[in-house]
Amino acid sequence: MFLRDPIRGGLGPAPTSIALPIVLATAVVVGFGIFPSPLLNDLKDAAIPMLRSSNVLGHDTAPGTSSPDGSETNPPAPSPVSRPRPRS
Repeated sequence: MFLRDPIRGGLGPAPTSIALPIVLATAVVVGFGIFPSPLLNDLKDAAIPMLRSSNVLGHDTAPGTSSPDGSETNPPAPSPVSRPRPRS
């Protein structure tokens, strides 16, 4: 059952059109794993304009966070929840 000889052969080597992208992507991943600083520098340089354009780093701050001048802001008071009336 599990230890018997296979009836047909293996799949064989992958064609070049499949093997080449796999090898190139693996080389890029290993390269950035060994030397991550070029990638991280580019990502850091792109993150600040991206966050400013979405107002994450702008003057609008989320409730409960500190504002640009360093003062603490308080979250808004919770709104009352209306409960359904019991059926009679």
